[in-house]
Amino acid sequence: MRRTPITLGILSIVFGSIVALSSAFKLAMSVLSPTLMGHMGTLMKNLPQRPGQPDPSLIMARTAEAMHRVAPYNDALMGGKLALSIALIVIGIGLYQRRRWSRSGALGWGVLALLFTGVEVIVMVSIVIPRTVAVMKDVMAADPAALRLAQSAQSVGTLLLTVLLYTPFPLVLLALCGRRSAAADFTD
Repeated sequence: MRRTPITLGILSIVFGSIVALSSAFKLAMSVLSPTLMGHMGTLMKNLPQRPGQPDPSLIMARTAEAMHRVAPYNDALMGGKLALSIALIVIGIGLYQRRRWSRSGALGWGVLALLFTGVEVIVMVSIVIPRTVAVMKDVMAADPAALRLAQSAQSVGTLLLTVLLYTPFPLVLLALCGRRSAAADFTD
């Protein structure tokens, strides 16, 4: 009997736990971000400034406003990732124990995770990134080169990172659990 279900189970538990902790932390930070931005704006206002440099408290206020506008979308995405991660941990335990239900659970989770990643990319491209870029344009208007660099880094980096981090594992689960021969690896 192959050890594939056990290995996939351990990987599912580890991957699910990491993403669940990360998502829970990001949700907590989303709740605390208005307070943190206010404190950072106050601290930055006390720093020495060069003539013509924009007011840091104004920058923080605009950033906080932009974060507030995209918070429902980011919170929904983080909540979805948290739910998928918890489900993956449960499926991972079943895979480790070679339960038959875990194979179909892994296949269903893989499809849902890929669909969720696609939705996440669409939400990021159509809603979150344009709103964030608008604030960056306003704040960094004095330095067009830095603005272009920040925009491309945020847009391409965020999307590439999302796809590279969250696509491979569902594909591996689908490939390894979807084989006909994989059914023999599960016993109840």
